[in-house]
Amino acid sequence: MKIITHSDINAVKRAAKAARKTGSSLSYMQWLDHFARQNHQVSGFHELQKICDNGLLMSDDIQELSGGIVHCRFCGCNFVAQLDCDRAEHKKRHRQCEQFLSAMGYLPQQHDRRETTKRQGYMLMSSADTEQQRTGALAVLAGHFDRSLSAAIDGDYWRGHPDFDEYIAMALPNAGFTPAHIKSRLAAEFGEYPSFFNDSYWKPGRGKVARSAPPKDRNGTRKKLFMTLDLSQ
Repeated sequence: MKIITHSDINAVKRAAKAARKTGSSLSYMQWLDHFARQNHQVSGFHELQKICDNGLLMSDDIQELSGGIVHCRFCGCNFVAQLDCDRAEHKKRHRQCEQFLSAMGYLPQQHDRRETTKRQGYMLMSSADTEQQRTGALAVLAGHFDRSLSAAIDGDYWRGHPDFDEYIAMALPNAGFTPAHIKSRLAAEFGEYPSFFNDSYWKPGRGKVARSAPPKDRNGTRKKLFMTLDLSQ
C-alpha cells in the first residue's frame, strides 16, 4: 500500500502556497491538486489526504491488543479503532509526533522505555564507580526529560521546550533522587537553574528559551547517554 505521511501533506501545501504567490490564476486548491498529482500520482489533494489517514490504521506500527484496543508503536497511542473520537485523537497525536520527528530527528521514549531507562539509572547510581554514578543520574533525568517532552508534543509547545542539557540544569535543584556528590558534579558540568519547576515537567512560562525550536541535542548528551546504556533513541 502507498504510504503518505504528514510530512508529504505539508510538502504539497508548501509547494501550493509558493506557487500561488507567483501570481498564477490558479487557486490554492487547484495548486494542491496539481502537486498531489505530480508528486504522488493520485487524482487530487483529497485523495492524498485520504490515503494518509487510512495509512494510520494499516501501517506496521499498529499492534492489536485485547478488547478491541490497538496500540501505535510510533506515537504510543492506545485507542479503539472503531470509535471516531479515538481515531481522531490518534491522528492528532500521530501527526504531532511526525512533525516533531521531522524537525528534531528523534522521538522521546514511550512510557515503558522511560521506566526501563530510569530503573537502569537507579541501578548505576548505586555503583561505586563515579562514571557509572554520573551515567545513572543522567539516565533518570533522561526519563524525566522524555516524559516532559512527550507532554510538550501533546500540548504543541515543544518548540520552546529546553534541550536536554538545559533541562538537566533546571531539574537538578529538585532532583532529590540524586546523591549530593553526584548532583554537585552535574551542576559543575551543566549549571544549575533553581525555581524553574518542581514536578519534572517543563511548561510554557517556566523559563524563557529564546528560539523558535530546541537545538537538535546541542551537545549530543542524550545521544551519547543512550549509546552508553545501549538504548536506541
